[in-house]
Amino acid sequence: MRTLVSIVMAISAAYSSFTIADDLSQKKFERQFYEPKILSRFTIDAEDFRALSAAKQNDLLEARAALIKFFANTRNLSEDPRRFLGEPLSDRFKNRTELYAAVFWLGTTPYVISVRDFKLLEQDLLDLSYYVVVMLEGTMVLREDRARLRRIGTTWKIVRIAGIE
Repeated sequence: MRTLVSIVMAISAAYSSFTIADDLSQKKFERQFYEPKILSRFTIDAEDFRALSAAKQNDLLEARAALIKFFANTRNLSEDPRRFLGEPLSDRFKNRTELYAAVFWLGTTPYVISVRDFKLLEQDLLDLSYYVVVMLEGTMVLREDRARLRRIGTTWKIVRIAGIE
């Protein structure tokens, strides 16, 4: 009996390790096969870059990170992307579905987000131009727009996006 139990346990362990290996191989393959390839990048003029202080560069990177996290959280059902919005924008939406419908379209799935330009407006206020690639009824659609972000305390919050304030 012990021998039979040992054999069954060994087979189970081997099967589960093959399954885990298959899952890892599939994820690796998918990443290598489907990952977008960047052919060229948006750039900033050298003079404009030199005019940015280290603090402003950091502000831009933090604001970009907040925008990216917002879009990433629109896909994550366990997170509420409204937490990336400043008031009164966050109060305009009762739930994530209303927000999603306003920023995208119902029935779309966002896949890629990229910032392509910026505009410094005030000390703690800036605009980021971005594009998002979404799947709409089986077709990939590129949508360009602008988000306005304001530093509130130590974090950047979206106060305007897709023309919604």
